[in-house]
Amino acid sequence: MNITDQLKGEHEIILRFLGILKEACNRVQRGAFDDITFFERCITFLREYADSYHYDKEERVLFPAMEQAGIAYQQHRHIEHKYVYQLMADLDRAVTANNLSAIPAPALEYTNLLEEHIITENKALYPEVERVLDDHQKEEIQKEFDRIEGVITNEKDHNYIIAEVDQLENYLP
Repeated sequence: MNITDQLKGEHEIILRFLGILKEACNRVQRGAFDDITFFERCITFLREYADSYHYDKEERVLFPAMEQAGIAYQQHRHIEHKYVYQLMADLDRAVTANNLSAIPAPALEYTNLLEEHIITENKALYPEVERVLDDHQKEEIQKEFDRIEGVITNEKDHNYIIAEVDQLENYLP
């Protein structure tokens, strides 16, 4: 059983989204995009998919299991996630205040950090997880992943997530 393939698949969706967010920020900086609603939708996507769906699996299930198994990456990843949450709060404040010019700085820092974070997890952390955890531990982790997924448990819901990323991409003029 390879539990990290699921997380890597989620990373692909998040990476695609981050590319769209970066492009929107670059357009804001050039004065070529000024729709605050787009960024409101981005925040919703990040909260519902990246935070509630993906990060919860890592923070609440995978990282504690890694720590218990003696995998040393846990503390670094946890600290990085906390910084990502802070950047998200900064982005949310800028959007809530309708301060378009304040959006690119936290959003671009967020995207850059998250891209590096994902690369590290995919290339270093996840292979270590697969190597160290036994089948029983992986089965228990998968059960918890399934529980956390909650609202996204079928193909229809998964297609909704992909459709939202498509719509955000098409939203840019």
